Amino acid sequence: MALLSGAGGAKAVAAQNESRIPLSQSATVVSDPAASPGAASGTGAALLSFSGPAAPSFVLPALDGATVALDAARGRVVLVHVFATWCEPCREELPALSRFALRHADTVTIFAIDVGEVDARVRRFFETLPVSFPVLLDRDRSMMRSWGVSALPTTFVLDAALRPRYRAVGDVAWDEPAADRVIAGLAASPVAVSPEIPAALREPAPAVRPAANAVTGEPPR
Repeated sequence: MALLSGAGGAKAVAAQNESRIPLSQSATVVSDPAASPGAASGTGAALLSFSGPAAPSFVLPALDGATVALDAARGRVVLVHVFATWCEPCREELPALSRFALRHADTVTIFAIDVGEVDARVRRFFETLPVSFPVLLDRDRSMMRSWGVSALPTTFVLDAALRPRYRAVGDVAWDEPAADRVIAGLAASPVAVSPEIPAALREPAPAVRPAANAVTGEPPR
């Protein structure tokens, strides 16, 4: 896990107070990679139960040129993975996350979100390490700040109503059965996604009776 601080830290600390998803107690702010060149890989982070409000929505450009909205994945389990290509534990984690995505392609949508890097660098990186999920670009780190991300990699698992249910700060062992069990449990859980009442079941509006003739007082014909 890369716990970082440095040049951009003051702005991220200020943004912490506006975040709808709180920072972990032990994490410091994410900043420029040059500020912490010696970030070391973790030994494997756990997906811990996480209770929070609905996740802040985002609309981000994808590496392939598309535009992707979080709300479009409503109704499926969603995994939001925040990373950077300069982060060593992030690079080590991606192949296992790609295999995980293939195993759960029928039930899980995965968004990998690169923060604060130029498009060309990210594109070159994935030319040598293709993955099985879309890579989105948080160029100005606005998504990172609104989600309270303070270390890389950080992963959120959302239920079908886009509520955060699990979070891992650090690299996760996606090939281990524990990760599969988390997803299987969420996929099997019924979640209300604010369904609309079908038109056939809606109570009809009361009929409006026409007014009587204002001159003669006679009822309408």
